[in-house]
Amino acid sequence: MGKNDDGSDSMAVQLVDESHWDDLVIIIAVVSSKQKETSSTSGMRDTIETSPLLQYRAQTVVPSRILKMEEAIKNCDSESFARLTCADSNQFHVVCLDTSPPMFYMNDTPHRIISLVEKWNHSEETPHGTYSSV
Repeated sequence: MGKNDDGSDSMAVQLVDESHWDDLVIIIAVVSSKQKETSSTSGMRDTIETSPLLQYRAQTVVPSRILKMEEAIKNCDSESFARLTCADSNQFHVVCLDTSPPMFYMNDTPHRIISLVEKWNHSEETPHGTYSSV
């Protein structure tokens, strides 16, 4: 996270080597070829201007979640990684709904995928799958 209000000094930093977590599998599913109704840029602008939840998320939730996520990645802790990733995705979509006008980035297909992942994790009694959708 940067210090400039416009985010121009914010950058990603690699935490671990690419081979650090050999058994981590990432699947990207494109569930629609249609363009989003609200672009990410205009959606974020609206969210910043209208969502009180975004401020709470940015000031309170994200800083501690980032630290926990970094630890999960460094320790190859799939259970923590899954819980944190799902929670962050869910909260992102709550913030989208808190925006005026509300944004709906998910259609029925991601909802079904989330439901399947949650059912799988519940049946295993510990999270093995995760999701993040935009």
